[in-house]
Amino acid sequence: MAKRLKQRRIPGTELDCIPEIDQAAEAYYDAVRARLPYTTAEKEAKETLINKMVENRQVRYEFDAGEGVTLVVNLTDSKNVSVKAKEEPEETYDE
Repeated sequence: MAKRLKQRRIPGTELDCIPEIDQAAEAYYDAVRARLPYTTAEKEAKETLINKMVENRQVRYEFDAGEGVTLVVNLTDSKNVSVKAKEEPEETYDE
């Protein structure tokens, strides 16, 4: 395959500078770069959870996470899992 040639800039056709976009793009880039270590940790934790669910032959699992929060783990297939807080039904008081 032939090497693609770089297009030269024609004088007077430089890109316009919009400071608001520059700042927003830099903020987004910094946020993505800061998130990368957490993404790796999340991936490893997810793989561990999936493996534990498979090892224990569980498809759905509920447990008390403390502070009144019940977490529900659903193994959707052998490669995906979801963990959500269980919504408690609101108590109604009849007079």
